[in-house]
Amino acid sequence: MKLSQIAAAAVAFLAGSASEAAQVWTAPAAVKVRPQAQPPQGSSATAVIAAAKNEFESFQVVVTGPAAGVSMSLEGLGDANGHSISGRDVTLYREALINVPQQTGGDGAAGIWPDALVPDVDPIVGEKRNAFPFDVPAGQSRAVLVDIHVPASAAAGVYKGTLNVTGGAAAQVPVTLTVWDFAVPSTSSLRSAFGMTWNGPCVGHGDSGCSNYDAEQKLRARYMQAALDNRISISLPAVTSPIKQDGSGGWGDFDTYAGPFLDGTANTRLAGAKLTAVQIEGDGTKTT
Repeated sequence: MKLSQIAAAAVAFLAGSASEAAQVWTAPAAVKVRPQAQPPQGSSATAVIAAAKNEFESFQVVVTGPAAGVSMSLEGLGDANGHSISGRDVTLYREALINVPQQTGGDGAAGIWPDALVPDVDPIVGEKRNAFPFDVPAGQSRAVLVDIHVPASAAAGVYKGTLNVTGGAAAQVPVTLTVWDFAVPSTSSLRSAFGMTWNGPCVGHGDSGCSNYDAEQKLRARYMQAALDNRISISLPAVTSPIKQDGSGGWGDFDTYAGPFLDGTANTRLAGAKLTAVQIEGDGTKTT
């Protein structure tokens, strides 16, 4: 479980009159920052978090408009001894909004909510996405989730950095991360088995006929990789049985597509992460 020690959400007033200027503030990762959210008063725009080695920890940076063309960047964090956390271990996500037309439970509400996380750089494939820039209407708020992975090899201590907000809102947000001197295992000791239908990824990505097996398996692998980075297992790593009912077949394709998730060689940020449950299902097998 992530542990957050975010300082109380804070406000940095930018150029312009108090009633018209954009404002930048921070919030804990678990807070749902809806468009109507307003910055609290009386504290500084600072993020203070703590994590074990090989743990993810997050916080949010929020812009209350009006602001156009907003971008954010955090190059990395460093300690006093030259150690750093950067690159793939620091990911910024713009929080996209969805409309919930009616309340679905006693603790919910209809309206606009933050939901999808759009990365600045996709941490799975390393490709630039369209998180930035974005606009914020006057009087409304938009949030960016800052997700930091502490490498298992990181030195314990205090790391600091500065998150830069540019565009229609301009601010510098100091970030302090305390790394505790113990590590969390890459593979959870609590087993899990989350389902994903054999055709879920390909249908969801526009191939209703699931006509390209290789592409389908590679797409499935991205979901499995993301799940393992959250220490959960999607238990069906390959969608066809390696052995047919007549005894023919082989393990070649299964080893190619499922093997990395069984032996810990998948390209996860949690190095060595493995599935804790595996399902083999198809012509010549029953669920195992």
